[in-house]
Amino acid sequence: MTVIAGHKDLCLSNYKGKLTAMDNKCPHQGGPLGEGSIENGLLRCPWHGWDFCPHGGSSSDFDDGLETFPLKIENNGVYVGLEPEAPHEKTVTDLMAETMVNWGVNRVFGMAGHSNLGLADAMRRQEEKGQLKFIGIRHEGAASFAASAYGKLTGKPAACFAIAGPGSTNMFTGLWDAKVDRAPILALTGQVANPVVGTGNFQEVDLVRAFQTVAKFNQRVEQNSPHSELMALAIKHAILKRDVSHLTFPDQVQVLPAGDAQAQTSAGRMTPLTVAPPRESLKEATDKIKAGIKPVIVIGHGARFHMEAIVQLAEQLNCPVLTTFKAKYPIPTD
Repeated sequence: MTVIAGHKDLCLSNYKGKLTAMDNKCPHQGGPLGEGSIENGLLRCPWHGWDFCPHGGSSSDFDDGLETFPLKIENNGVYVGLEPEAPHEKTVTDLMAETMVNWGVNRVFGMAGHSNLGLADAMRRQEEKGQLKFIGIRHEGAASFAASAYGKLTGKPAACFAIAGPGSTNMFTGLWDAKVDRAPILALTGQVANPVVGTGNFQEVDLVRAFQTVAKFNQRVEQNSPHSELMALAIKHAILKRDVSHLTFPDQVQVLPAGDAQAQTSAGRMTPLTVAPPRESLKEATDKIKAGIKPVIVIGHGARFHMEAIVQLAEQLNCPVLTTFKAKYPIPTD
């Protein structure tokens, strides 16, 4: 079985009465050994069938190289000895997650997995600070539809989050839903490590090419990227274009140290988005309203944040209010 001690995944085996705690990652392509099985006396990786001694390390005639950890059984519990964790060093994904919440993106719908754990950890640290809320889902399509709905209802982007390959492509339909309805949305995807690109690595898909038809802003985060600026631009495009922004994160880039780089904010990066008509057009409109005999107000989805003023105008004019389908609920039916 797979167990977690501190922040480390371990494979715990019980073979011939001997318990062993060992590294959970298969040295072939990182398969979770704790999800495998013991076949003919060998621990078999569930991904590609590599076999190891169930007691780990280099034992008997096996030279499998799995690191093992000391353990003891005490008070009906299995205790594993690990080295103390080093103090956390700020990573580029810490920097980008901080930039993300600075720009107001504080809701993430997604699923953590093998190729996005560095970014998931960065978002977890923001959540522990009370800056972000992560909503776990059971299917990536649900994540993109939820983020799309959030953008439609609030006018602000939320993020959807997935692992490499099919985990990310599962988000396509929800992203297109946001795109055709002009809802701002931020897609964050994991990716296989750069050194294995092109080798047919597990779940390798060129996500920049895959997302090019749906994403208005579509970039791969690299080691030397301007990381904070890249996140700021992705969110800025999502808000101003009311469209899909996508960033994909190669596995090894997610845990690179950020050094002295600072997270950006939105201050000075965008003008206020309030729509103001020209003075002449406003006067012409008010003159026609004053001269109207039986005025009617028709509101659409874009009026949802201004209902108090609209209701006051309707009461002043003593006129009915009609709504489009998407604007049915903002105004009280009475």
